[in-house]
Amino acid sequence: MLAWFNLGLVATGLGPTIAFPGTPWPKGPAPIGLSLARTGTLFIDILPLIALQYLIALRSRTFLAPLGIGMAIWIVSVSTLGWEHAYLFPYAYAAMEYPKLVDPGAVIHAPIAIRGLAALVFVAAALAGYVAYQTKSDRG
Repeated sequence: MLAWFNLGLVATGLGPTIAFPGTPWPKGPAPIGLSLARTGTLFIDILPLIALQYLIALRSRTFLAPLGIGMAIWIVSVSTLGWEHAYLFPYAYAAMEYPKLVDPGAVIHAPIAIRGLAALVFVAAALAGYVAYQTKSDRG
């Protein structure tokens, strides 16, 4: 999936050159490695969102409740980005890590690495989702 996304980024950069013959080609090589590294990091950072939204969706019969709950949690997470304990909100991980991707000298205020924390929360939420699915009486 990440490869397709990055291929789309390259196609977006080259699209005007192909569509409009007078447009010059980009001068340097496409930074494919940097793009893969950044999108890979952000993908790891959003894995907890996927698992938590799945867990929330298992508890609801409609799609609107998990959507509303997820949006509310995201709004709360964005509003806590300046707080020293923002790492407690998994929905804020990508927003917390982005400045570090753009500027390697940026400081992230978290007791452990955000990617490690994201992986830990993802595994915990995925296991909780699996248990919730297995114990749910109506699986259809």
